[in-house]
Amino acid sequence: MDRPDPSSFVVSILRGVGVAAWTWVAFAAVSATILVRVDDEMQAALDGAVSSSFVESFLGVLTFDFGLSILYQEPAIDIVSTALPTTLLLLGQVAVVAAVLGGALVALSRNGPGARRLVEVFGYLGAFPVPVVLFGCYALGTSTGWAWLSPGAGGSLGNWLEATALALPIAAVTGRVVVREPRNRGWLIDAWLFGMWILGTVVFVERAAEIPGLGYFYMDANRAFDVPLTFAIGAALVLLGLVGVVARELAVSAGSSDRFGSADAGPGPAVPDGGTGVSDLDTVLRDDRRVQAGLAGFGVFLAIGVVGSVLLDPVPVGQIPQSPIRATVEALGVVTFAAVGVATVASVLGVAFGLLSARVRYGRAATALTVGLAANVSFFVWMQFARAAIDLPLPDSVWLGVAVTPPVALVARRKLAGRAGIPVAALWRPLGVAVTGAAVAALVVVQIQLVGSASGHVLEPPTGVAVGLPVLSLFLLGEGLRRR
Repeated sequence: MDRPDPSSFVVSILRGVGVAAWTWVAFAAVSATILVRVDDEMQAALDGAVSSSFVESFLGVLTFDFGLSILYQEPAIDIVSTALPTTLLLLGQVAVVAAVLGGALVALSRNGPGARRLVEVFGYLGAFPVPVVLFGCYALGTSTGWAWLSPGAGGSLGNWLEATALALPIAAVTGRVVVREPRNRGWLIDAWLFGMWILGTVVFVERAAEIPGLGYFYMDANRAFDVPLTFAIGAALVLLGLVGVVARELAVSAGSSDRFGSADAGPGPAVPDGGTGVSDLDTVLRDDRRVQAGLAGFGVFLAIGVVGSVLLDPVPVGQIPQSPIRATVEALGVVTFAAVGVATVASVLGVAFGLLSARVRYGRAATALTVGLAANVSFFVWMQFARAAIDLPLPDSVWLGVAVTPPVALVARRKLAGRAGIPVAALWRPLGVAVTGAAVAALVVVQIQLVGSASGHVLEPPTGVAVGLPVLSLFLLGEGLRRR
């Protein structure tokens, strides 16, 4: 066996640090763009807490100077420093639970073909939103009187219930990928996507469980229009994500010498440069049951969401549907439409950046600079900050699609490099990554809707389970395409 080259790990660390630094600068610019748009009335209310100068705002974010919290009347960075250990502890608990459950799944799979299939089926539990699991446990605790199933039971050291709810999707997806494709580096794609997902999910879990971490204070600050504290906590979430950038670079370096291809399953079958067109599409649809099941399932749920929303009486703006059936139909419509938008945006932009990186001189560097921010900032931050910075009436699915673009671009670059044309067969894997990313992004949309409605006790866990089914269909479809 060839020994790993220590210099390659040093280069990976330096590259990760460089990417993280660039992302932080870009985030500071995005934040400053939003801050300078605070109107005169807000400026008066803030009593000068937010600077109207772009340069001052940019330098403030860059140097962790966010000013005085309006809600708590103390430096925003001090509140972040107080809440951060609680969030880190919860994330540490999530890591422990995910490692234990993932290891158990891999061990179980070695007990024969039946156990292996069971693990693969269990692996699709990653399709179901964390709030559904969490609220289901809370409801069970209320009905049985079991205190350990109550929100935030036991304080910061006793949040194992919430940690388990967060870890279940990660362990399920990890176990499925490792068991089904042990020699595949596709787990890097899933790790990337779920890494972007978990930081936003922690925000909602902490608020629901009343855990005094970053998410708990963020929701309070957001409702109270506490701009300094909102941005300070958003920046802290970005920094937590950037810690994983170096780890990702090391994993990519260890996985393959080609950093743009290591997240892929390997070279695809040789095809003519012109592609095979319709015949290739027919082969994909005919030969892969996961593709068939994914398309059929998602098509059914899309139809329910679209047709149901048209046939049922519209709900007044600002009100929550009181009927569980209506709530389910509304949620299916939101989730499926969002997923289509995310997959479309990620596919188009991902292939475009893949071509730029593969075929244009200095295109690789240009691509890295262009998509660097999207590659390393969580879905939650993108939904909260990017749309406010650009200030265009675009749906959330567009911002989520941009956030999913980087892994699609990595796979597209590898599949399109060295080809004169764009073979149809070379596009299946990038498209599969876009669909998988759309599934994870749909979980963000679902959890926001569920948590937002949970305070009104309208959406019960069974409704959330039904909403998770189209996400499951997307996982099936994405996995089938990624294996082409």
